[in-house]
Parts: sequence; structure tokens; C-alpha cells
Amino acid sequence: MVSNRTSISPLVSLPSPSALLPPPPPPTKPEKTYKIGDRGPGGGYVFYDKGIFSNGWRYLEAASEEFEFSAEWGAFGKNIAGTEYSVGSGKRNTNLITHVLKTVGETEKAVQRAAGITSDTYDDWFIPSKDELNLMYHNLKRKELAQFKNKDYWSSSQLSESWAWSQSFKDGQQISNQKNGLCYIRPVRAF
Repeated sequence: MVSNRTSISPLVSLPSPSALLPPPPPPTKPEKTYKIGDRGPGGGYVFYDKGIFSNGWRYLEAASEEFEFSAEWGAFGKNIAGTEYSVGSGKRNTNLITHVLKTVGETEKAVQRAAGITSDTYDDWFIPSKDELNLMYHNLKRKELAQFKNKDYWSSSQLSESWAWSQSFKDGQQISNQKNGLCYIRPVRAF
């Protein structure tokens, strides 16, 4: 006799739909080797090579002179906890500043304008940290590359609630300026 019963198999756990997707590709390693002063993929000037590709980048490139502008640092009287001075911290500093400016409703400040730049299809520009800015001065300005002005340039490194680090591109001194003052900005990107 044939049974009309169907057997029901136990439930099987399927992975979530996102687990079925391939992992995102790792950051693209530069296909070319660059030297200090070379034109980078964003059309700017390479001013730093850390020697190895790690944490998604190896080189820092300063935007070309056409993307230079002056602006206030912003967040005058506000403490932005966590900005650092070291090479490799400019992008994080920029993100911290951007968050605070958005929270307090400020617009058209240095980091916001830098983030709005698109050069050669790259839109990942940020304000350099104090140490990154110093490298720009020594590796580009002193070698008469990238057409910097003999003016003060902002870093993304805060000194206090009312002051941020800048650097004179006339004589190389690292100084501070009030955040509500105007300094020049030369955006950078890591690749």
C-alpha cells in the first residue's frame, strides 16, 4: 500500500542575504610608483611616500594650485576632541571637524569646502594634519613645486577651543591662528 503522507524535512538555517554577497574589494593599491613632486592620480603633487601600502594608502598628494582657497577653520570656541598632529591623521581630523560643524550649523568652513572638491574624478580630499602640512612645506614649497603662496595655511589639527595650527609658507614656522580668521587651504588626499 502506498502512503499519501509526505515527509517534512527539518528547517535548515540559511545565511542572511548579506552573507551571500562577496566581500567588498580591498582598497586599490597604486599601480605606479611615485616620487616626491610627481603628479598624483588626482592631478596634484605627491609630497609623502610612507614606503608601503597599508591602511588603504601609501602616498599623500596635495591638490593643484587651482583648488587652493582661503576660509575660516570654523568651530571657534568649540573643542574638537581627538584631532592629532601625526602623518596619517588629517583625514580623521577632517571628519571630526566636519561632524562638529554640522552639529553647530556652520557652513562654508575650510573642511567643508575641501570635502566638496572633485579633481580628476577624486572627491576624497581633506585638510592636512600639522605634520602633513609641514611635509608639504618642506617637500613642495621649499622645492618651488605646486605654486604655494607666501601665506599661512591651515592644518586640521586643533590647538585649543579658539586656536588651530597653521604654518607660514613664507618661512616654514608652525604657528597658530584663531579659528575665526582666514588662512589658505591646500587640500590633500591619500592613495
